[in-house]
Amino acid sequence: MPNYPFHLTPGGPRLVTYAFEKTGGKNWRYDAEMLYIGSSYGENVFAMAEQFPGSIVGADEDAEALFFCKSRVGDLRPRVSFRMMSPVALDPRDGTVDAVIVDGVLSSYNKRKLLREVRRVLKPGAPLLIAAPVWLEDGAPTGIRGVWETREYTVPTRAELADLLAECGFRIVHESDQTRVLEPFYKQFMTDVKKLAAAGFEEFKQHRALVKHYKHEIDMYFKHGGRRYMGYVVIGARAAGEEGGVQNPEPGIRSSEAETTAPGEGIQNIGSDTPLSPDADFPLM
Repeated sequence: MPNYPFHLTPGGPRLVTYAFEKTGGKNWRYDAEMLYIGSSYGENVFAMAEQFPGSIVGADEDAEALFFCKSRVGDLRPRVSFRMMSPVALDPRDGTVDAVIVDGVLSSYNKRKLLREVRRVLKPGAPLLIAAPVWLEDGAPTGIRGVWETREYTVPTRAELADLLAECGFRIVHESDQTRVLEPFYKQFMTDVKKLAAAGFEEFKQHRALVKHYKHEIDMYFKHGGRRYMGYVVIGARAAGEEGGVQNPEPGIRSSEAETTAPGEGIQNIGSDTPLSPDADFPLM
């Protein structure tokens, strides 16, 4: 597996793996199947493979990222694979997937179409984990919205995302405001990544585009008031129906155990005795 010199998503793999454990439980069997939508350059997928014993299919539409992942999958093949796949036209048959993660790409597509596709492929009661940017409040200025949105695809508020999940056949079992991970995520592109860029990125030349992509977001976030409006959330949900997923007898979290956390608290003590925090638990390499 590759050594990533910086995190490719807010919070990095630790946030996603711990949040999935909170949502989907731990006792998965080896014949369980996960679909990871937004696999990008594979950092979080490879980390998830250490926790999830079943098969994982990373789905993305970035050919360069897929080539990178396929060339680095190594001994994890064939349990871990990567495919060119549209999040709004998923390959799996109806009701065949045990778990889905949508990582950072929800607002890059028609959200309703994407969630309905996820609901179609998931088994009844199976878990969905979403990590996504959200607006902290309504009324963000047009100049700020334009950095994170397009005419076709918009960023929801937390409440709008919750309503959309219910409309598409999901019930929330865990919700956590992780806005605090945005600042260290963006700061890494102002420090370590700049050093990598100056050195020609060495083996990570493909990440030049990432630095250019995030430059406008960084400027807006730190210099023009973006941090007042932009947030980040992880939401765990279950597809409507009887509890599904291929797990051992100990169940994952159920709807009766649904919980939310206040802004700034985040996911804590999930599989660890040390609370998660941006400084201690999301090191920016």
